[in-house]
Amino acid sequence: MGNILLIDNGSSYVRSYKTSLGSKGGRITSVKGIKGALSRLKDADIQLIIIDSSMSAACSGSKAFQALSLSFPKIILLNRDVSKKEVNAWLKSDLAFPLKEQLTFTELVHWIKKLALYSSAKKENEALKVELAQKSRESALHDYARNILSSDANVGTMIRDILHALKTMTSAGASSLLISDEPFFEMLKLSNSSMIRKQVFKKGQGIAGLVMEKNMALNIKDAQHDKRFDIKADSYRQKKVRAMMCVPLVIHERIVGIIRLIHLNRIKVFSDDDMILLKHASHYVALAVERAFLYEKLKNDELTNLYNMRYIRQAIDMEIERSRRFNSVFSLIFMDMDNFKKVNDRYGHLVGSRVIVEIAWLLQQNVRKLDIVSRYGGDEFVIILPQTSRMVGFQVAERLRRIVEKNQFLKNESYSIRLTASFGVATYPDNAKRKEDLLRLADNAMYSGKFLTKNIVYEAK
Repeated sequence: MGNILLIDNGSSYVRSYKTSLGSKGGRITSVKGIKGALSRLKDADIQLIIIDSSMSAACSGSKAFQALSLSFPKIILLNRDVSKKEVNAWLKSDLAFPLKEQLTFTELVHWIKKLALYSSAKKENEALKVELAQKSRESALHDYARNILSSDANVGTMIRDILHALKTMTSAGASSLLISDEPFFEMLKLSNSSMIRKQVFKKGQGIAGLVMEKNMALNIKDAQHDKRFDIKADSYRQKKVRAMMCVPLVIHERIVGIIRLIHLNRIKVFSDDDMILLKHASHYVALAVERAFLYEKLKNDELTNLYNMRYIRQAIDMEIERSRRFNSVFSLIFMDMDNFKKVNDRYGHLVGSRVIVEIAWLLQQNVRKLDIVSRYGGDEFVIILPQTSRMVGFQVAERLRRIVEKNQFLKNESYSIRLTASFGVATYPDNAKRKEDLLRLADNAMYSGKFLTKNIVYEAK
């Protein structure tokens, strides 16, 4: 039964039940008055509060008692002539049960057991609400970040938008990215701002330096009084940093900076759930930086301005890592134009090149911004479909097949060339878990369809 706190003036009849309750595993701790009750409420082992009629009015009228006892189930023993106002004061609390009849020992045991079950169910319900609220926050962050990554914004804007969303979702006073002196940051031209700051880190200097050196996440409740706090490494715009949470920014297994959340209010602290959101945001910031860097480094296919195959191989690695981390899937489409050699033979290579450009445009117009379209070489194309199942990947490929079949290429140049294409679809992790296997299976599926009939979508087996 646990520990029962009895609040009375020293003469409650419940005191006579102490021995009997003890034989059933219960223990009564008696206190007189509000002051004694407030000191005992800080004990973690209290399971139930019993308030004698002599202390009912004092307890219901004490804001301090009401605040501290909010989560405890309470039995209030009232006199028959108690006022309606006093009864109503207790009825406002979900865990308070005012009783006017004197309880026998058997009745008291019944109520204790009943309230224990009720309290347990309520706590489970509250825990479920908290868990669902956290899942909702995580889902909202994932959706928002994915939309940002699929936009046409530059990498600096993407990072600031993700950090701003993180700040809003955690009710933080500030969020920021501290980046080290890495050459690729110069290539990306990330300028200093309140949210993005370039900083030369010394190993172990301040909380930021420690996070980078040890590759660890830290949740600091009181940064100003933490011995690791360093004014140069950990300050924020000449304002007092109260609570702070930091995670490393990792790209290709290298720590290149830290992302942090800050509370300027001394009362607020960050929760473990906030840390989960921060780690997710760090992943998306790393993805934005990595994609932008690869784009600048590898450049695009000169003819179509699509991504080239060097980029697509890196992008598949990133999608595999993201799918592993978030337990998701993605699909890969191989596409090859049917009998394209006849176009070059009949109209010449210059016309053939213009047709390739139109095919590239057609593909880009008919997939999501989130999807990655690349030219594999010649008249072959590869498309990555993030967060896309095997069935949906097949449907996308079939839709593209019909679009190509119905299109009249170079119609505005009076050619009106008709073409078809064959497609192969493979999905991670359904068909393969390695990049090389995924590419090979999608390629083989495309050639299988091409060998059978052409103008077909074929799934990897």
